[in-house]
Amino acid sequence: MNKKDIEAGRTLLFENQIMRINDVSKLIGCSRGHIYNLVSKDEIPYFKKGKFLFFFYSDILNWIKE
Repeated sequence: MNKKDIEAGRTLLFENQIMRINDVSKLIGCSRGHIYNLVSKDEIPYFKKGKFLFFFYSDILNWIKE
């Protein structure tokens, strides 16, 4: 594997990173309560498994860009 392949692999892994609500809160600089409000209004991309919320890093970046 060359350096370019390694960097591409890191980028792909980072873009598919799964985050929890605290991670999203820190990333976009707002409170957890605000994230919960956005989720309740379906204004932010998320996934729910049981009682837990999950977010994909790439989805959050795309949401910010919109």
